[in-house]
Amino acid sequence: MKWNQDIRRIVYKRLLEEFGPCSEWKSKQNPTGDKKVWKEFCSKVARGLTEFTGNNFIGKKWDGAAIEAQIAWGIQEKQSVIKNTGGMTNFIYNRSIALEVGLIKAADIPNFALFDKK
Repeated sequence: MKWNQDIRRIVYKRLLEEFGPCSEWKSKQNPTGDKKVWKEFCSKVARGLTEFTGNNFIGKKWDGAAIEAQIAWGIQEKQSVIKNTGGMTNFIYNRSIALEVGLIKAADIPNFALFDKK
């Protein structure tokens, strides 16, 4: 499995170093408001992780797409419904690392979550 907590920790720490905590960003989708800067950041992280680990972190649509998707799980403002185990795992793992490294605060965690696996 290429996505684990160590890899997520690298991504979120790098994100915090580059842009500061989410509370200081222009928006949750783009910390600076400059789409080019955001895409360059995600692409650079994807290429670096690919080189560092030997696993492919390059996205299918653009180099940083996979990185952007993982980050979205960790910082999105709300999560209404998760319908599968993969989604639950992504939500919990990414949110916990984002909180652990200080990218988000406890106040950014949803007040209510319902996980029902049948």
